[in-house]
Amino acid sequence: MSAALLSGSNVMAEEEPQIPNRDFETWTYDGENLPNNWNSFQTADGSLASMGYNSSDRQVKRSTDTRPGSTGQYSCSIWARSVKLGIFDLGIVAQGNLTTGRVHAGSSSAANKENYNYTDRNGSTNKANGKSGEPCAIPFTGKPKAIKVWVKYVQGGSGYGEYNKAKFSAVIHDNGDYISYGLPEYDNDNNKALVVASAVKEIEYTGGDWVELTLPFEYTNNGANPVYIQINASTNAYPGKGKANDYLYIDDIEMVYTTAADKVVEKIDAIGTVEYTDASKQKIDDARSAYNALTDGEKAQVPDNKLTVLTDAEATYAQLKKEAEDYAAAMVVVEKIQAIGTVEYTEASKQKIDEARAAYDALTDAQKVYADKQGLPILTDAETAYAQLKQLAEQQAQEAEQAAKELAEAKTALNTSVSDANKYYNSIKTAYANIASTLKSAIDAASSTLNSANSTKAEINAANNALAAAVQKAKSDIATITGIKNVRTAKSRAASANDVWYDMIGNRLPGKPHSKGIYIKNGKKVVIR
Repeated sequence: MSAALLSGSNVMAEEEPQIPNRDFETWTYDGENLPNNWNSFQTADGSLASMGYNSSDRQVKRSTDTRPGSTGQYSCSIWARSVKLGIFDLGIVAQGNLTTGRVHAGSSSAANKENYNYTDRNGSTNKANGKSGEPCAIPFTGKPKAIKVWVKYVQGGSGYGEYNKAKFSAVIHDNGDYISYGLPEYDNDNNKALVVASAVKEIEYTGGDWVELTLPFEYTNNGANPVYIQINASTNAYPGKGKANDYLYIDDIEMVYTTAADKVVEKIDAIGTVEYTDASKQKIDDARSAYNALTDGEKAQVPDNKLTVLTDAEATYAQLKKEAEDYAAAMVVVEKIQAIGTVEYTEASKQKIDEARAAYDALTDAQKVYADKQGLPILTDAETAYAQLKQLAEQQAQEAEQAAKELAEAKTALNTSVSDANKYYNSIKTAYANIASTLKSAIDAASSTLNSANSTKAEINAANNALAAAVQKAKSDIATITGIKNVRTAKSRAASANDVWYDMIGNRLPGKPHSKGIYIKNGKKVVIR
């Protein structure tokens, strides 16, 4: 705040005006009985303005009792008195009254509507005791946020009940004779329409100590403009109440304006609940920019708790931003996972799974938290399903390979068996042909000898012996061939007897199956196609 604002001087910047003689150091108008620019009963108007308000009955006086730390010499004191008629006490309390406007005394009943203070812009001539024809009004065009005042309230008795408080108020109003009624029920809409802002405080008994009060102005936003200000002080908040010798001391009134630091605080307060939105970010950035633009001295005026609100808001927004970015990154991966679809044992399906796994593994731990909830089970299930399909395909491939091998072996064996059978058949055929040829030759030789007339007995015997030997040899050869066939047949039967067949679920079959399929023969898998 500027030095001019803090001094007793009335010179102020136009945009931050103060009221004149706010420190009550100037009392030239009526000596020590009325501070300059202020009024009380001695300048009243109204039908009762001249009754009982002679110099001895005035209820305002300059006081040297100043507030702690004051650099001035005086304060203003007002007090309540008992109204008397001659020597008779009427039992009526006339409370102390100080105003920047004019007192209007229109009724002997303190709570009557005809008793009020008002802003007299033009100067009343209606039975005025003082300042006749002079305005009783303080021009004022400022828009302060509050008014400060030092007060000391001293009670003159006991048993106040609910009427145990003094009162101080200020009203900034538009261009009109604004009225401050003693009771709010007397107010009217036309009068209220003049009000720009008001501040009021009922003053607790302070035990005789000075206290500084700060009264915030409440603005109406009704379109009225600041033209005048009316300040009022009374020894009791209710007209005609209190005790005689109640005192209210007043000193060092100050209009408090919104400083650069205050504007920063307002921006900080406007942040509200932090959300991850552009609007919320704008509020935080505006507050930070405004704070950074302050001078070091102005920054010192920003309360620490408000600065904490700003830094906490920045941290909260940064965290919300990170969470949103993490969520967005996770959702990209979740989309890849969901795009896997039905798992098949194909390169395309495998590529989708691998890409989704690579994308998931690339996430940070914070990002995986979001992906784990919506996508990881799908991914792991897909990987498991693909692994199972791969295992089944590999098993089927192995079985097909084994079946092909066994089929090839069977074909080779069959070809070998056919070849052996052909060889065996041809050898038997040749053997029989040889037997027949040899026997025929022997028979022909013997027949030639036996049928010849010239054959000797010895030759005939020899021919018979040769024929008998040939027959015997043929029998022997036939027997040999027959034996070989029998042995081969026996071996073939024995081999067939050792062939044990089972189906794939473990049931033993009575012999070699006739239908296509996979079987177990002597402990080995055989595919019959």
